[in-house]
Amino acid sequence: MAAAAGFFGSGLASAGNATAQAPRSGADQLATPSDPGSADFGGNFLPPFADAQPRPLLSKLNEVYSVLDFGAKGDGESDDTAAIERAYSALPLSGGVLFLPPGRSFKVRQVNLPLNRPVWTWGYGARVLATSETPAFRRMPREQGEAQRAVAHNCSFYGLAFIGNGTPNQMALQIGATYNSVIQDCSFSGLDTAVDLQFCLMASVRSCMAASNATDSFIARHGDWPGATTSNAQSNHTVFQSCRVHSAQGSQAAFKLRASSGIGIYDCITEGRNTINNIDFDYAGSTTTRLFTIRNLHSENVPENAIIKCAGAGIVTVDGVYFQLPTILIDSSGSQPATIFHLSRVPYWPIARPTTQNLLNTNNLMSWPRAKLKADPGTGAWIHWDMIPGIDLRDSANWVDGAAPRNLIQILAGARR
Repeated sequence: MAAAAGFFGSGLASAGNATAQAPRSGADQLATPSDPGSADFGGNFLPPFADAQPRPLLSKLNEVYSVLDFGAKGDGESDDTAAIERAYSALPLSGGVLFLPPGRSFKVRQVNLPLNRPVWTWGYGARVLATSETPAFRRMPREQGEAQRAVAHNCSFYGLAFIGNGTPNQMALQIGATYNSVIQDCSFSGLDTAVDLQFCLMASVRSCMAASNATDSFIARHGDWPGATTSNAQSNHTVFQSCRVHSAQGSQAAFKLRASSGIGIYDCITEGRNTINNIDFDYAGSTTTRLFTIRNLHSENVPENAIIKCAGAGIVTVDGVYFQLPTILIDSSGSQPATIFHLSRVPYWPIARPTTQNLLNTNNLMSWPRAKLKADPGTGAWIHWDMIPGIDLRDSANWVDGAAPRNLIQILAGARR
């Protein structure tokens, strides 16, 4: 390696034997040689612990790579794209952490991430300024064979604030073919789309905030490269937890989910201006998409279509929804006839439209032939609900098209069963 990575932007570098340089000011300062946790001038790092042992300073510096040591300025004016790509390329094949120091603003066009190693990008307190009609950070295979090799690796982001400038098609993260990746404590604003996950198995998007993004906020879907299909390149078992979306007027969805099974949306908030759907799930003809779960959703806007647009297959569970403004809760049009919807824990159900009490859009539910006590995929589908106070879903007045489907099965709690 031509130059050692700096330890969290400490200002220390090495070529050959490590030597301590003059420290930067403020948070980047390193202790003097006489202090605990210092670097002596023989090239050793002295940890500030009673039982710790000195070790080569170069070993300490190589633990975390800072983009500053590869030429990034972080001044909000310079183009840091090439410098950040150099930093990613310098990470070992076994994987490593790339550090974007706090208080810096990194202006980028499109940073291309390596496919052949796991990377963890750490940026609490740092900002990424997107400037082009492309993803700010992109990790995408060219074809399915490459995707199958790349999917073994992690690609995670922590603590970054991504800020767009309103350019069409602008995106913060487009990540493809990963395993167990995490996007945590990040924020996304002023973009066209915040996050696009393709063929990301068991990814977790946690404690993230998206605001005023023009088209979509969070997407999880199958890959769209050559050789990828809705059955061999899915984002199965990806979860969104404790995320908040403040939608832009006319945007398509807060959460858009395609051809991926086992996806979960837990403890999330959708609010802001009126999007088309807050949650838009579509099994997209996939033969292996059979589970979708929403738990503890809080909705505070009035989507043009529905809070939940679900073209489902298999079993769809909606467990716990709170909304205060009149709107349609679920639009199930496009679902497979054998889809089973479990609906529970809706503590308050406002009138759906100013002049009616319509609650659900059942464009496809009317094709369900009859109620059943057992699942029978060959002849129809069924819906369960429980613990919805004051609402009788058997009443046709509670349905958008004015007629309740014939196969509603009420599940009551405890002794009322």
